[in-house]
Amino acid sequence: MKKMLLLAGAAAMAFCGFASGKLPDGYAPLEWIESTGGQYIDTGVDAGANTTIDMSFGRCVYENGSTLFGKDVWDPHGWLFIMQNGHFRFFGAKGKEPGTAWNLVAKDDTEERDYRFTLGTDGKARMFDANGTELCALATDRSAASHHSLWLFKNASKHGKSGQFRLYSAKIGTDAGETLRDFVPARRMNDKAVGFYDRVTKSFFANAGTGAFLAPGDPPPRGRRWTLARAREWGRANPWYCGFNHVPANAINDVEIWAKETFSPDLIRSEFKLATGLGFNCVRIFLQYKVYEADPVWFREAFERYVKLADEAKLKVMPVLFDDCSFWPATDPQLGKQTDPLPGWGMWGWVPSPGHTMVVDYRTHGALEKYVKDIISRYKDDPRIFIWDLYNEPTNSMRLPRLRKYSIDLMHKCFRWARETAPSQPLTVACFRPVDPVFDKIAMAESDIITFHFYGNAAGTRKKIAEMSVAGRPIICTEWLFRPSGCDVPNILCIYKETGIGCMLWGLVNGKAQTHLPNGEFTPNFKGPWKHDLFHSDHRPYSMKDLELIRAATRAATK
Repeated sequence: MKKMLLLAGAAAMAFCGFASGKLPDGYAPLEWIESTGGQYIDTGVDAGANTTIDMSFGRCVYENGSTLFGKDVWDPHGWLFIMQNGHFRFFGAKGKEPGTAWNLVAKDDTEERDYRFTLGTDGKARMFDANGTELCALATDRSAASHHSLWLFKNASKHGKSGQFRLYSAKIGTDAGETLRDFVPARRMNDKAVGFYDRVTKSFFANAGTGAFLAPGDPPPRGRRWTLARAREWGRANPWYCGFNHVPANAINDVEIWAKETFSPDLIRSEFKLATGLGFNCVRIFLQYKVYEADPVWFREAFERYVKLADEAKLKVMPVLFDDCSFWPATDPQLGKQTDPLPGWGMWGWVPSPGHTMVVDYRTHGALEKYVKDIISRYKDDPRIFIWDLYNEPTNSMRLPRLRKYSIDLMHKCFRWARETAPSQPLTVACFRPVDPVFDKIAMAESDIITFHFYGNAAGTRKKIAEMSVAGRPIICTEWLFRPSGCDVPNILCIYKETGIGCMLWGLVNGKAQTHLPNGEFTPNFKGPWKHDLFHSDHRPYSMKDLELIRAATRAATK
């Protein structure tokens, strides 16, 4: 979030942004302070009928009941600014009981925003956006306010929570023009405490709650989604990612990728050589919980071998921990010999991970938690891993339509488990269901970096990129290339290159998975263009033109 630089209307007080200038010895000014949910400031001001307020803030976490400011007692009439039912709500509207909802933030809004709130001498409460545009003005009844101290980030209501907001500045005054508090975010140097320095009383207001405020440069607390600023910083620090989804040619599914009997490092090395020749810099690989469950030591050894091979090929790795996809007939993975390919049927032998039975059986989720934390914690600061894809296409099953609510619940758990390991890499789950926009909004709200799958034509791709760009975060399309629909290399790769959107096509070498064929249907005499893949199993190119275009794009990206 950027500091707000704006001018208010004549009816509002002058904007109080980051106060530059020297503070007394022993205090260092900060751009902002941020509450993580347990902190608050007792201003000591008895806010009443002639009080004015001007504060600049950013919303960091979408959480119902999160409070920006309020009284130290529950007051149904005024002086409570709260997130409620997806909207900012100010309790104190004239003629309204118990308050008026300001529909400034839609319920599906998931991004951090910067705002300014003022309560001026005309008795009107106003909200401005980061560009200085007035969003609304609300007549208030300050005479009804009870006489109690005003708190920042908290109030005494059982309905209100300590706010997870970022405050850039706060001024409290009177209608007569007297300034009661002129708060500057600051760090007290003798004990490194973060709080507000008040220029009026020349004193430091420390946290009166639990935990500690965050300041610029402090690591985010565990369990928190990345801030918009951190996500954008990651985007600037990383290259244009262009890569592929990898299913080795001798594997019909991810059990065969990882099982001790079929794991094939020499084949993987040879396929990575093809990828390096195209200039690819990243690979997305599906893990399989069933193999891990049977032998965690072997699975960890195999995964480390895979990551080393990718590193030798200068490929960053995106592991996929879970997957709901099932194209017939299996909905649960099994160890041992896997089914043979069915001629004419793409992805015939693909299996989910951990399998639909475990998704719906909450009793198994403790074991899944151990798996997630084991894998991520071992690589949480490893530069060979560039992002964690926690769950591929949750709810995507042809066999179990009622899976949706269970998959979404497991997805939420995966984010929580992963964040508890505090990885340095971003977490994501891809948006993939245009017929289920609610799911996509949930995935976007949880993800540090926005990822999506799209197999449509050029016009649809541009539209999808626009939809994903609303979040303001770095974007990677982690599945594309479906030649029959016009989602082909000549028409689509140039769009991702031109927009700077990362892209990972499906897939590299055609093999037992038969991903050149349609999924979920029997097409024994299929004559159409290959759906996916760039090479035959003997490494002959399917389309030399495709390879030339990929090389040209990746070469240009490295210049």
